[in-house]
Amino acid sequence: MSEELRELLWYIVSNYTFGQQREIFVEKCAEAIQAAQKLKRANGTADYEKAISHLREEVADVLIMAEQMRYFLGEEKVDGIIKSKLERQIERIKEEV
Repeated sequence: MSEELRELLWYIVSNYTFGQQREIFVEKCAEAIQAAQKLKRANGTADYEKAISHLREEVADVLIMAEQMRYFLGEEKVDGIIKSKLERQIERIKEEV
């Protein structure tokens, strides 16, 4: 994430509470799930490009909210968990080969 985007995110985070943003995070995750399901149904139809565009929008919303949750929950703690999960998945991939 660029420094400019981090500054914008910080401004938002500093104006809301964890509880407020947690609720929006839940809503945005649900909207992304719905968009992913619509894309699956649109596969091979004229609505496919529209569904892709919609999913991109929802993914962007989820990423924005996930970054806010990362801040509220502790960036270093969340990053440590991310690192562990990525390393675990790499080990699984290596085992498959």
